[in-house]
Amino acid sequence: MKKVIRKIGDILLILMIVFLAWFIYNYKMYIVISGSMEPTIRTKELIVVKKHTAPYKIGDVISYYDHNYDIPITHRIVEYNDSNNSYITKGDNNNVNDKLVLEEKDIIGKVVFQSYKLGTLILKYEIPFIIFTGSMILICLLILIIKCIRDQL
Repeated sequence: MKKVIRKIGDILLILMIVFLAWFIYNYKMYIVISGSMEPTIRTKELIVVKKHTAPYKIGDVISYYDHNYDIPITHRIVEYNDSNNSYITKGDNNNVNDKLVLEEKDIIGKVVFQSYKLGTLILKYEIPFIIFTGSMILICLLILIIKCIRDQL
């Protein structure tokens, strides 16, 4: 019975590692630092952006990299131009559209999850994303290594 439980544990651990690797490759996480999308997305809110989810449509909340400010911006698509496949965005709390005209290559992805509680928790304890994600992977790998060593003894 112990061997069956160990095998199930090993399989679950491997699945968790695969899921974390897949998540890191396909998603990005940000904490919102401005109120331009309030009340839809609040300041300090953690957002998860699914990368490369084209085609995008009017109404989608997307993140894109603004090279003028050297930061990612998260705003809603308000216009689409068929002739040159470009997008215009606007923060829900802003009075005017963004000046930057976006092409699909400029867009990081579409917001698929948001959590104010997780965002404030990460900020409260000043946990950098890379440390948070990396520690999860290291813990999984460490458990897997320990299990392999145990099985060899």
